[in-house]
Amino acid sequence: PSSSRLHASSVSDDAFRLIAGSWRGSSASRYDAIWRAFKDFLSSRRISVHQVDLKTVTDYLSFLFEKKLAYRTICLHRSVLSTTLPHFDGMAIGEHPIVCRLIKGIFHRRPPRRKMYHSWDVGKVFEVFVAWAPPLSFKQLQRKTAFLVAMATSRRPSELASLRCSAAFMSSSNSGLRFLPSALS
Repeated sequence: PSSSRLHASSVSDDAFRLIAGSWRGSSASRYDAIWRAFKDFLSSRRISVHQVDLKTVTDYLSFLFEKKLAYRTICLHRSVLSTTLPHFDGMAIGEHPIVCRLIKGIFHRRPPRRKMYHSWDVGKVFEVFVAWAPPLSFKQLQRKTAFLVAMATSRRPSELASLRCSAAFMSSSNSGLRFLPSALS
């Protein structure tokens, strides 16, 4: 992560390494990209990180809106700035009433789009299962079991992927078999 963040947030190098360690690698690289974009914005206006004020932040968020960035992307930029810059008027940037009103205005002018996924027919999946001639191969049994567990539990794919067929991650009793996730969800 950028060393400029340390100066902006007034934390020690050791504390910053611990904070940065709390982010997953993908988050850290994304936050760094946002921080670089903010620094480029500052540089183009000849503003030092130490001169950033509330107007600079609102100008930056407005600049992102004018660049046609999505609402969620602008909110992510606001969040990164909120965690890296000092408070204004005793409030984090993301909580400041002016920034909140600006974000609300962005929401109203460019609301987030819903991601629409094609609907699918469960019956077609069962037709495939019925078409499989017995005895089923191990691969077919795995697929059928994974689908049935997914449908019965309504879990996220990452949670299903954390299930392991190992005595360390299963608990059996007379009434059934219970899987224990191998990772946090």
